[in-house]
Amino acid sequence: MVLKRKKQNGGMIRPYQSRFSFLLRQVDGVLIFFTLLISLHVMERGSLNKLYLLAALVTIFVFYFFAPLFNLYRSWRDTSFWSGLNTLIQVWILTVFTVVCLGFITKTCAQYSRMVVGSWFILAPFALGLWRFVLLSALYKIRKKGRNSRTAVIAGADDNRGAHIGKIFLNNPSLGIRLLGFYDDLKPKGYKPLPGRSVQVLGVLDDIYPDVRDGKIDRVYIALPFKTIEKTRKLVQQLADTAANVYLVPDLQAFDLLQAHWLSLKGVPMISVYDSPHSGIQSWIKRVEDIVLSSLILLVSGPPMLAIA
Repeated sequence: MVLKRKKQNGGMIRPYQSRFSFLLRQVDGVLIFFTLLISLHVMERGSLNKLYLLAALVTIFVFYFFAPLFNLYRSWRDTSFWSGLNTLIQVWILTVFTVVCLGFITKTCAQYSRMVVGSWFILAPFALGLWRFVLLSALYKIRKKGRNSRTAVIAGADDNRGAHIGKIFLNNPSLGIRLLGFYDDLKPKGYKPLPGRSVQVLGVLDDIYPDVRDGKIDRVYIALPFKTIEKTRKLVQQLADTAANVYLVPDLQAFDLLQAHWLSLKGVPMISVYDSPHSGIQSWIKRVEDIVLSSLILLVSGPPMLAIA
């Protein structure tokens, strides 16, 4: 979770917005449009008309509507390709479901070719996923060479979280995060939380603010235990007027909440301790997936069953 500053006193927690989000949005819209053109050309040798243009615009609009709800355009430094692909598929399934429902409501489904629309609905997510794979692969190669990287430090050098996060950064150079070191009040300067690694404790927590202010640090990960909540609050307040991205790594182990997840109630962050695996909009997506899979199974198994009967 990243903390973003605002001009008023205090702060507001919200998801980190990727610097590539604008580019991704535009390319996604273009790909959705051009995959429709390809489907039209391949399936019917036809050209774009007002009817299909309207369908493309509505689909792009619906896709843009649902994408932020699933945080589709979050930073790629903090997520894997497969996680992003899963989110993309969920957004696309919901988009298709909504567009089809709009077609039934407006009684315009019969005006479209099922072959064209069906191939479009399959080709578009493939193109969107392939585009992401190519771009992410290129970014990984660039970041492995030390370019397009961000400097980061970790407040807290305990083995459970601070050192573990540091190990993740060091073992995954493709994330583009260059770990400078740790800051901790209980560990001496020069202490190495990760055996065999050169990364060490650079100082105490009060040393973070001057280094961030001097522009040496792009990201600060606060991984302090829950019992030091006052130190965490002080550090967050100090970093509020800097340009660094500040992340809080919650001490879920203090409450045995390793299976918990974050949610928001009217802007108030909460931790869900026990929850149904499928609730809210996720249950609708699961329902749509079940219906689609069941229909495909019936289409495949139906003819053999009729022949046997």
